[in-house]
Amino acid sequence: MPALTSFRLSAFLLHGMFPWWSNLLKRTHAFGSPKRSFLTRLHNHRIMLMALSSSSSSSSSSSLDKHEDRMVARHKERISNDEADVTGPEQHLQHQKHVFDEMSDFFATQQTVPDELVPVYQHLALQIWESRPEARDEEKTTTRIMDGACGSGALFPFLLEQAVESDLPVEIVGVDVAPKMVAGAQEYASSLLRSRDDHIIQVVESDVLNFQLNEEDDRFDVVILNACFGNFWNTSAVLEHICLRLLKQKGGSVIVSHPLGSNFVEKLNREDPTTVPHLLPASSDEWSVMTRYLPLELKKMDFSFESNPYYFAWLQRVRHVALPNVMRLRGKVATGFGRGGKKLGFPTANLSPVEMRPALESVETGVYFGWAVIEGRSGIHKAVVNVGFSPTFEGKENAEKIVEAHLLFGEEEVKDFYSETMRLQLHGFLRPEIKFPSFPALIAQISEDRDEARGALDVEPSVAFSKDPFLVDSSQHWIGSTGGDDKNSWEFVETDAAIDALP
Repeated sequence: MPALTSFRLSAFLLHGMFPWWSNLLKRTHAFGSPKRSFLTRLHNHRIMLMALSSSSSSSSSSSLDKHEDRMVARHKERISNDEADVTGPEQHLQHQKHVFDEMSDFFATQQTVPDELVPVYQHLALQIWESRPEARDEEKTTTRIMDGACGSGALFPFLLEQAVESDLPVEIVGVDVAPKMVAGAQEYASSLLRSRDDHIIQVVESDVLNFQLNEEDDRFDVVILNACFGNFWNTSAVLEHICLRLLKQKGGSVIVSHPLGSNFVEKLNREDPTTVPHLLPASSDEWSVMTRYLPLELKKMDFSFESNPYYFAWLQRVRHVALPNVMRLRGKVATGFGRGGKKLGFPTANLSPVEMRPALESVETGVYFGWAVIEGRSGIHKAVVNVGFSPTFEGKENAEKIVEAHLLFGEEEVKDFYSETMRLQLHGFLRPEIKFPSFPALIAQISEDRDEARGALDVEPSVAFSKDPFLVDSSQHWIGSTGGDDKNSWEFVETDAAIDALP
């Protein structure tokens, strides 16, 4: 039964090795009967399941080394002939479905989380809980957690336990690509939440990279990638999708973990590289390289817990990120739609969408930041720039992608500069373009974008980019190397090369 993986906590009491469980039960008296009965039910359910599965009892006394050997053996057993066809992301996805459907029976037994790993999962759940945005505790609002590649749901009871202990509601969305894993996790979640309506667990069939939220859904406070990061076809693409589409922009966290540590993942990679094609990042430097162009900051790394191998990396969402390519755009300021300053209170200088169409074909819609110069005028100005279709103006969206630059002039008087030539150098990204439910919500977000851009441009490498000859020598004739003419042109330069070329 899938539920057999769920109630490792009561093993502490059953085996008499850990005082934690009995102490927890004592502490729950102070919080009232709902919490106490829930935790007690976890304990009782575990006793029942262990009695029904006495033939598996040897796993509770086995060493972690033996557990690792069993896991590796399972990978060896299921290595199949379809591996020769795994040459791209779609084949890889089908391979993962096949592999973990085959292994679903194994992951639905006590062998998945043997008693030796219970303290590890307990510690992991605590670290995950502590990575949530702090405001969640103060506001007593529901914490939303995505458990990516959740398997049979091994983390579910440990996360629920943290929520119960904190007296805070939690909503867990488990995502897995294998249908049999999903079915088992759904059954398991139902057994966990019986007679409780303050917590939610949903399990859906999807791979992480293709999982989408509906417009009305809240983004996640935490996205967990536990015991699965090495399995993805493209780890960077997964992190990018999580950051830009799934994670809360303010303080959202990504957790990459493995209860058996990075050496175990290396062993799986060696024995079954088709299923586990990647290793875990081994240092903060490796994480820095992987997330250089993602809005993520490494907050913490652990490689052991109580002298046992363990892997934990906590990455937190930040509001801005360097672009892999610096954009330089030059063109005449065109007449806009009269809504930036008049409707929203943030006047913008727009480049002609027709003239800039070829330049913007490969540019993601979203909010960028950088520096701006109006040729013939003094000063280099901070700029926050929207590239997109303005979807909040329903029925009056832009017909095509447009560049709308809000220049941060400070207190000086600003006059219109229509038909004058503007140079924009964009090297940072804030967020994707989205449709807001109201104009006040859009205005509030633009205000945040402006403040965030102002701060980002006060630190490196943004300060260095203000010395770009493209900006400083704006009186010099310039035609971008990527396309355009002497009136409107553009170029895209790798960020490293652009930095190296700065004076």
